[in-house]
Amino acid sequence: MEGFQTEFWCEDIYMGGYLANNKTSIIPLYSIENMETPKSLKTLIKQNAVWFHTSSKFTKIFKHIIKRQKRVTSNGIGWYLQMMRGAVSWLCIPFFVLYSILYPIFIEYNNLLLIPSILSYLIFVLLTYLPTIQLIEILLYKKFNNKVKILFFMLLVVLISNVGPLYCLFSQEKEKEKYKIVR
Repeated sequence: MEGFQTEFWCEDIYMGGYLANNKTSIIPLYSIENMETPKSLKTLIKQNAVWFHTSSKFTKIFKHIIKRQKRVTSNGIGWYLQMMRGAVSWLCIPFFVLYSILYPIFIEYNNLLLIPSILSYLIFVLLTYLPTIQLIEILLYKKFNNKVKILFFMLLVVLISNVGPLYCLFSQEKEKEKYKIVR
């Protein structure tokens, strides 16, 4: 890579774009990682704000990569489109989830509308994270007895992790601080 890039805070985002534009085949496994767990909810929200801050600069990052590599590839464009989709999703999905749940409760006063809203959110979390849990079980040769508990907490985590982008957009901090979280 001609040196590890440190101009952007989340260097793994840059590296992914660099490798993609270089047509280096990579397969990201987003849910299988040695997670950094913060000691407080406030720190988690601020760290997610940092990650969103960098991932929302996908155009600037891609221009930097193109300038360095002196070319644009179809894989690079695919990475760019994926980063755009990810940033928009990370910012917008919580609004849609909360709206779909709160609208039937406070606006329509209709519990029949609430049921499909809650079910769609449950199905989304199940389809996203249950296969990951099953893959981890296969890789560890171990069965988890607490899958229901894990999935319950994932329902909360998915909503909480989306507060970070909002914090990034609306905080009064002039400079975003990179939070180091102890493993």
